[in-house]
Amino acid sequence: MKTRLFRTVVAFFFAGMALTWVGCSDYDQDIADLNSRIDELTTGKIASIESQYSSLQSTLNSLQSADAAMTSKIAALEASAKQDVADLEGEQAAIQQALADMEAAQKTLKETIAAVEAQLDGFLTKSDLDATLASYATTEALAEVAAALDGVEDAVVAKAIEEATKAAVEAAGKALEESFQAKFDAALASAGLVTEDALKAKIDEAAAAMDQKIADAIAKAMENNGEVSVDIAKELAAAVEQIAQYLHGRLTSLLIVPDLYEDGIETVEFKTLAYTEWTKSDKEAYTQKGNKTFTTSYLTQKVNYTVGPKVVATEDIEKPVFVFNEAETRAATPALEVVDYAIKGGVLTVDVVKRAAMATVNNVEPMIWIGALEAPIAAAHLMEGEEGAVVRSDWAKFKEYSVVPYIASLIDCNEAKPIAKFTCTANGHDHFSATYEDAQEADPSQYANYNAELNLTEMVTGCYMEDGDAVEFTKAQMAKSGLALNFVAPTEPYTIGSNNTDQQKFIKVYERDGVWYAKAKVPSGAENNEASIDKQPIVRVELIDTNNNNAIVDVRYFKVEWTQVKAPNVEFGVIKSFNYTLCNCDFFGTISWEEFVTEVLSEYTDEGMSYGEFYTYYNLETTSMTIASDDHVVGDMAIVEDEGDVDNLVANYADYEFVHNFDTDMRSNTAMMWHVTTKQIGTVIDDLLAGKEVKKTLDVVIKPKDEHFADYGPIYFSFEVVINLPELAVMSEEYMHTFWKDAGTVARIFPVQYDTNNTFTGEEHYGNGDGNTVVYNYPLHNLYNPNGVFVKGLLPCSLWNMFFAADVAADIIIKQLPENWFAPLKPDWNKCAPAETDENGNCNVSCTPSKDGAAEAWIVLDEGEDGVQDLLNSGAAYKIEFDGHLNPYNDYEIMNNSTRKGGFAVEFVKPLEIKIVGELEFTDQQTLGDTKNYHNLFSIVDCFGEKVDAFVDGLPAALAKYYEVSEYDVLWNEAVLVSGNDAGKKAEDVFSPEEANEWYVKHRDGSDNITFYNWSGAVVEEGCRIKAPATVTHKWGAEKMDLYITINPSGL
Repeated sequence: MKTRLFRTVVAFFFAGMALTWVGCSDYDQDIADLNSRIDELTTGKIASIESQYSSLQSTLNSLQSADAAMTSKIAALEASAKQDVADLEGEQAAIQQALADMEAAQKTLKETIAAVEAQLDGFLTKSDLDATLASYATTEALAEVAAALDGVEDAVVAKAIEEATKAAVEAAGKALEESFQAKFDAALASAGLVTEDALKAKIDEAAAAMDQKIADAIAKAMENNGEVSVDIAKELAAAVEQIAQYLHGRLTSLLIVPDLYEDGIETVEFKTLAYTEWTKSDKEAYTQKGNKTFTTSYLTQKVNYTVGPKVVATEDIEKPVFVFNEAETRAATPALEVVDYAIKGGVLTVDVVKRAAMATVNNVEPMIWIGALEAPIAAAHLMEGEEGAVVRSDWAKFKEYSVVPYIASLIDCNEAKPIAKFTCTANGHDHFSATYEDAQEADPSQYANYNAELNLTEMVTGCYMEDGDAVEFTKAQMAKSGLALNFVAPTEPYTIGSNNTDQQKFIKVYERDGVWYAKAKVPSGAENNEASIDKQPIVRVELIDTNNNNAIVDVRYFKVEWTQVKAPNVEFGVIKSFNYTLCNCDFFGTISWEEFVTEVLSEYTDEGMSYGEFYTYYNLETTSMTIASDDHVVGDMAIVEDEGDVDNLVANYADYEFVHNFDTDMRSNTAMMWHVTTKQIGTVIDDLLAGKEVKKTLDVVIKPKDEHFADYGPIYFSFEVVINLPELAVMSEEYMHTFWKDAGTVARIFPVQYDTNNTFTGEEHYGNGDGNTVVYNYPLHNLYNPNGVFVKGLLPCSLWNMFFAADVAADIIIKQLPENWFAPLKPDWNKCAPAETDENGNCNVSCTPSKDGAAEAWIVLDEGEDGVQDLLNSGAAYKIEFDGHLNPYNDYEIMNNSTRKGGFAVEFVKPLEIKIVGELEFTDQQTLGDTKNYHNLFSIVDCFGEKVDAFVDGLPAALAKYYEVSEYDVLWNEAVLVSGNDAGKKAEDVFSPEEANEWYVKHRDGSDNITFYNWSGAVVEEGCRIKAPATVTHKWGAEKMDLYITINPSGL
């Protein structure tokens, strides 16, 4: 039966290796894992000594496992070869061939194993590794270790593994059945099915149901040219699933998945709580004792390990434990306890808690351990006689960094916190009083009715600093860390008043269901007695470590006061929400007396409070009214009397953030004014553009007068203002298309066109020349219709600006009368002309601060500046950007509403288009030489289409002067033959062998005549062609080109 099932499974594997994804073949996964390890070695991912050692060891283990598997395969093949020939059904020859292939592969494999073992023999030992890592924890890095590894090359190992893998894969085609058989037998043994009877019973039961399914699937695969489709694979997966219960895996390897690598070393970080224990030395004097710092777990932390093989499940192992080697930086072995573990998807996740440990206060080195995880093999997978088998992971560095926990306040009336609110920041902490004496001098942190139960636990939280920020350490986190709060009523006498009454005799502190409470009592012990009214006892709160015999982590004090039964402290929340649209103006918001009465006084208790009662019982002084905010730095506060309505407040108290208008007769309408400056609002434009909610808040506290404090609690309320994004300005899309190359995208910048009357509008302001030569003074406002309307929808109190992108040459500027409007870099907005808008919200650039003259935007070029000519001749477009300036803290890019792109580019148009339109021709062997005029071969047209020529009377000649066109300069002495037998030679070497005679003669009459002579003594038989460089220079550049000359034979 075993043979029958074996053959069925063999056929399953012959169907193709494409089935590995359904979990049927561990063989492929072994090869893949081995290749993955090779990749890690060859790409240098494993850089540390520890990882290299682990990699080599893992490689050797993999090779040895492969060797053992091959040995098993060979033995199985030999056994098969001895079976009855009829039973083999014609397979004997194939088995014999597979046997030969496997023996050859094993020989290569053993050679590879020997090579890797040789590498390991020269490698650092485990003890060396531990010593090295321990040393690393106290030294700079692994430099010395890295130097020692120079002789160990990953490439050697990689090559050996590659050869072994190749040999194994080549043999796998005919030997997959042996690989499976070996693993199958091991799986059966691990499932406890080692007796023949149990084996037969279990396998027969599964085989009966799966044989036909596998046979059908294989038949379909053969019909499909041996390829396994998705449907066939699913059928095979379903069949194999029936015997999955016999294929549970025994754990063979664990590899840590680290949080990070530090200098190539796998590292796991633990955040722990560190403290120096407090002790009570005398009365209420607490001090930190000794020089020891204790640490305790912060929270449960997860550490991950990959398992091999991947079929290993949670039930295949027992609870793992950590083992450590002591490092020099730690005086005691850490207590890392695995509280839970699970395996999913080939990854073992352990939940770890660090128990109490101790380190020296003066130890400035990192707290480091070298550790590994040991996972015991489940009893079901132990071999006969095997006990306590474990698999250990690779060694890693476990690094602990600590934070110091403190007691912090949630409720503290000294800090204007009547309801639970964590308010510690990097710049200030609310931690109650540090000593018993400090608490005696402080005001009460909480008020409670003499006949009520006061919840102490809800007043307290924790705090620690991390990365420069204050972080709340909640009571839930305390509990998970083994920390707890303990409340005590100190017994050391604390007396106040003329009769020196001991306040501490008027409080009872107790715990119920994990919550701490206090109640008022009198010295006799009686509770709910009015004699306790006005008494101010002090409570001591301790943060204790239950992991360390209730050691005191921190201690603080706060005072409570027992009061008459009174209206409670009332938190009204946000009583008015304002809206403000971001602009260059401050926000001013007011609340009227009617609103204050409606939102606050009428809601104070069920009966409400009258306006007169409010002024009778509450202290309207700056010492009793406070303002605070978590989202901006609050300004000054003023309490004034009868300043009238909001206009008066804004005019007289614009420098204050909050003004309370004290008016006993309610003659004025405005009760309060809230003022937030653009500076307090800050830079919010990016958040608004991203669609985020932006708002500012103000918390206000009004305390009762001292004589009424026993009856009335403080009033707490807030304001908020929601910052809204305005309708931002957009680029105008009404173009003068004549001046654009691509409307709204690229504009053409032309030079000033020649005026036949020789008058240039605005030349005294914009010209760089004398009025008789061409300049680049381009009016950008002509690009839009109506002129100068670049931007639409600008807010009245805003500014806008245009400027060239920062990467544009600094030679380009835009001018505005009377000074430069901007430079290539973004201005500071102080040089910006404020924009004016028309009744439609359109903004025209031609307005100045004085509003008494036009200020149009012009691009002006200075021909004397370096690089300007390159601008005209490069053909590139240069970006002009537009920025809106809402206020000094909020700028934005002004976009085109259609394309959502900002600004536009400008392309500078060359003043002249110059080219050669023909060739010069000479005839050889002319007695007086051959004279020709080359002037008409040059064509010059300006950018407006007008001919430019100094020898043509009228406009062409005037334009030549206007553009400062020079003579046409042909470099005859640099002419070169480009055809004929002498191609490549200079013309003067061919036609003027004697230096005394030039092959060309320029005429002195100022004309563009040239005479050709052939002084060589040889005639031109077939003609030749000459190329001479030519240049035409004008005010804004020089055009270089080549003039071609043909020398024709004489015809004689």
